[in-house]
Amino acid sequence: MSPVPPERQTYRVYVDTSVFAACEDKKFRIRESSRRLFERFRTGDMTLVLSAAVADELDSATEAARALPGTVPREHTEFLEPSAAAEDLADRYIDAGAVDAAARSAALHVAFATLADVDTLASWDYRHLLKFRHRPRFNAVNRELGHPQIEMYEPPAILGENFRDPNSKGFDCVGFMREQRDRISRKLNAMTPEERVDWLRNVEITDPILRRVMKRSPRVKLNELIGPTQEPGE
Repeated sequence: MSPVPPERQTYRVYVDTSVFAACEDKKFRIRESSRRLFERFRTGDMTLVLSAAVADELDSATEAARALPGTVPREHTEFLEPSAAAEDLADRYIDAGAVDAAARSAALHVAFATLADVDTLASWDYRHLLKFRHRPRFNAVNRELGHPQIEMYEPPAILGENFRDPNSKGFDCVGFMREQRDRISRKLNAMTPEERVDWLRNVEITDPILRRVMKRSPRVKLNELIGPTQEPGE
């Protein structure tokens, strides 16, 4: 009898407090995409990763925001306890100029997410986290200390939806596409060839632009769009 392969871990998403607040945002797209992300947590398609920093900030949030963690089954949630290592790493980010000392809470979210080695950090914090110049500064510290690189996106990007930063005059489309391609490639590289074929055959295309491409060119496959992936160990 062939051994049963270990069950793969679901996509783990650290969610900062801005996403909880966004579930009640007056802007439709921000509100609905944030709610859809929590729905993915409820169904178990993704794992919600919370930290003591988020819990502290939710104490002063609205009643609706405070109630959200309780809507996600415990088996689909991870909680990160207070950590001296996270506090120290947040200080290193500030010392390196990734954020100002006044934004220590943002640095602490990145520290918790980095040390937990999550797949991505979900946020609407364009001021301190999501603009393209911030992530390299955090990751420069991570490389220096031997920590994994951190990815940070707004909920629509994590869900594969098309979204443009409403607070930015410019948008690095090429950089964004490369990051998404690399994220999918890493996901595929962790699979066996059989799992990869099954995933490519059954993956749900949610991005509206990609859907139009696939509809107009039915012979185009997703793996042709993202390019070749490496076999593990290459």
